[in-house]
Amino acid sequence: MLYEKILVAVDGSEQSNRALKEALRVAQFANSKITLIHVYPQDPSSSNLISATQQFNKILKDSGKTVLGEAQNWLLRNVKL
Repeated sequence: MLYEKILVAVDGSEQSNRALKEALRVAQFANSKITLIHVYPQDPSSSNLISATQQFNKILKDSGKTVLGEAQNWLLRNVKL
């Protein structure tokens, strides 16, 4: 087996969408499992910005969930069993 597991980072960009398509192609050929990941920075720079940073982190987290959901839905539509 070439690969048992393939980790794909997604951010909604065209580049990550192309990487996802390629990962699916390889996974189907090698009978591999795909795991999706989306990461965002979390680094408040001062205590005065903590509230704003928490709100911003929530926005990033929600956006990440959307990106992951879209990538997962794309995989489900394109997997050939």
